[in-house]
Amino acid sequence: MTAPLTRSAIAIAAAGLLLTACSAPAPGGDSDDPLAPYVENGLRVAIANEVPWSYLDGDELKGAEGDLIEYCADQLGIDKVDVSSTDWDGLLPGLGSNRWDVVVAGMSITDERLQVGITTQQLYGYGSKILVLEGNPLGIHSWSDAAASGEVLGIIAGGSYQEAIEALGVKLSIYPNFDAMIADMNAGRITMAATAELSLSDYVANNPDSGFEVADPWDYEGISLSSPGWYFAKGKEALRDAVNECVTGAKEDGTLAGLLEEYGFDPSTITEPGPGFPES
Repeated sequence: MTAPLTRSAIAIAAAGLLLTACSAPAPGGDSDDPLAPYVENGLRVAIANEVPWSYLDGDELKGAEGDLIEYCADQLGIDKVDVSSTDWDGLLPGLGSNRWDVVVAGMSITDERLQVGITTQQLYGYGSKILVLEGNPLGIHSWSDAAASGEVLGIIAGGSYQEAIEALGVKLSIYPNFDAMIADMNAGRITMAATAELSLSDYVANNPDSGFEVADPWDYEGISLSSPGWYFAKGKEALRDAVNECVTGAKEDGTLAGLLEEYGFDPSTITEPGPGFPES
């Protein structure tokens, strides 16, 4: 019997179909001067609106990756950056249907996602943890602890570690975005919520009376450690290459390290500069 597809797999499959079916040339398709259409029309950037990766502060794009893509656009002579915010599991389908040119969202590079898009080099590393009730009454310090608790864990749809923690026996409730998951946590419908540790730490810091804390110390058990890159539609290799060259420069001259430090990331996790394109 064929195993049922996860929501993320369905979304990725749909994105692949949309990419194949979309026969109209993209505004910004490669030409003799492949960057000319973007210089003229702007760069369309999709984000999941998550602090501290890439998020909107009013109309302003912020975050370590948000600031970096704007920096790279400026370096490439692209004055206009149009930002679209969408749920996580809509990012790659939107790329496939030509709604945007690049996904800038702290998205790790996986074989499944590479069926839909092409990526830059990896940027840096980060991990995911669990938000628990203050005092951590269930004693959650690993994914295995979450499974042993028998409690339901909230996660955001499309997370690359979903299958791994399900295999440990963790009971899951899937949410379209961080805000919806936290709303259920606040309402007492779930007692644990997982996403990137920086999002959780930022939430606790900005909501000191929430009654929640990030589970520490934490054993990753080799799960949920991510090194993200930026995704482009297949066929936009020239745009990807130009942006990737900017990323290499930002690593070498300290620009990326400065942005990561500003937004609470560990600059020591920056990966080695270079092309580093994973094969699809």
